[in-house]
Amino acid sequence: MQPIPFDTLAEYLKHGREIEFFYNSKRYSITNHSGFWYFCDDSSHILLNILCPFQEKELLVSKISEIRIDGIPIPHIFDKQLYDPDLLYIF
Repeated sequence: MQPIPFDTLAEYLKHGREIEFFYNSKRYSITNHSGFWYFCDDSSHILLNILCPFQEKELLVSKISEIRIDGIPIPHIFDKQLYDPDLLYIF
């Protein structure tokens, strides 16, 4: 997949799309289930955060903007293309 900046990722989330990406040799996901959004470490099968109710899309983007992986904010990971663009999935 073509590299995408965080603003584009945020638009996908606002439309209810789920995201999977690889960063620093680990797989992460932003998914929804049973009316809530979740941020998960799929490599270790760990739920990292229950983010917000499904319909709260602006809150979702705000919460994702605050999350850091290994000290790096998710917006920075996407804007600087630190993730693997070939392993980015948008559902």
